[in-house]
Amino acid sequence: MKRKKSLAMVDMIVWFGVGLFAFFILVVIEQNLFGKGSAQASDFLSGSENYDGDECGDYFDKCDCEAGYEKNECCPVGMPTSGDVAKKREEVCHNKIKGTTK
Repeated sequence: MKRKKSLAMVDMIVWFGVGLFAFFILVVIEQNLFGKGSAQASDFLSGSENYDGDECGDYFDKCDCEAGYEKNECCPVGMPTSGDVAKKREEVCHNKIKGTTK
């Protein structure tokens, strides 16, 4: 009976090692394939970039160029967050961020 328990423990340790090795290989492959692009995408999606300096990351900010409040979808009080006016404002803002004008 003790032999079966010890073999089960060895099996568990071996499979843990195989899993750890596979995880390490996947991490190395991901870094080599995606490199800095992956890190930049992760930063963007987590909201770490903040063009206007308010409390909202640009990914979640409905008004990227104007500092606002999280309660108002990151826009200044009274500024529309949807509709044609908001879409045009954001288009102009995104062009400004990218350094282009229309």
